[in-house]
This record gives sequence, C-alpha cells and structure tokens, in this order.
Amino acid sequence: MNALGLIRAMQATGIDDATILKAVIAAEEERLAKGRARTAKCRNNNRNRDVTNVTNVTSPAVSPKINSNPFPSASLRSAAPALPDARTMLFQNGLPDLVAMSGRPETKLRPLLGKWLRDANDDALRILTLIAKAKQDRPAEPIPWIEKHLRPSNGSMNGLFGYPKQTHPKDSFR
Repeated sequence: MNALGLIRAMQATGIDDATILKAVIAAEEERLAKGRARTAKCRNNNRNRDVTNVTNVTSPAVSPKINSNPFPSASLRSAAPALPDARTMLFQNGLPDLVAMSGRPETKLRPLLGKWLRDANDDALRILTLIAKAKQDRPAEPIPWIEKHLRPSNGSMNGLFGYPKQTHPKDSFR
C-alpha cells in the first residue's frame, strides 16, 4: 500500500485535511530520521574498521553520539499523530460507516470485515475504498453490493493468489 492510496482513503472516510497533513509530515520526518540514523551508523562502522591495529582488539570502540532529536521543531513532531495503517482505518472509520449503512450491530460486522480481508488478500485499502464508495452511492443493500465488488469479474481471476488462470493454447481446440 502506498502513501497516496492511504491519503485518498483517509479523505474518503472524512478525516480532515489538517490531520492528514500532520500525519504525512510526521511520517516523512520519521522516514528522514531513520535515514539519518542509518547514515550515521554506517559512518560509525566505517570509522571503526581499523585493520592495521589488530593487537588492540579488547578495547571498546568509541561511537559518536547520535542526536536523538535531529529536528529543530520538536513541537511539530510531537503534535502530529502517527499515520495509521489501512487496517486500523478500516476498523476505526469503515466499521462505523458500515454499521450506519447496514443497520447491523458491530459485533456481527467485525467477523464480516475479517472475511472480506481474507477474500481480498488483506487489501484493507480496497475494502475501505469500497465502503466509502457504498456510502457515496447509497445502495439499498450495502453488504451484498460490497461483496459483489470484492469478487473477481467473470471468473477471470481464478488462478493462484488472484492472478489470471494460465491456460494452454491447445485447450481452446479440445
């Protein structure tokens, strides 16, 4: 799942743009911090490769202290929430929408969401998008509508792992 798909799903479920922006900024800052830490670790490992001094093996290597907060604006980092994954968003935002559309209790819909996740190969973003589309289109029966859209069309995807089934060219002549 890419970040753009997650942002679109967040918008479809009604999360405001300011919250999405804060989450994206926090995720980007975290990604950059991990990259800086990885670079610093790599530099530290290269500094500690002293091949000429083999006799002094027992001395501990001195490692430079890595700044734990590489960002000057710590308030922005602490204010931004962590970017939720699609599965979390499915159960936090999609489940209440499904309860409202279908009128069924949440206890009956949770196992249904689990079944849909299994059928969709754990593609929570696809299910969340279908729930948002059903909310927008307002079908009379949203659960069968979503299940219809989860199924592959015309049986074309009946191969292993959802890929089209491979057929031999001679099969069409038999």
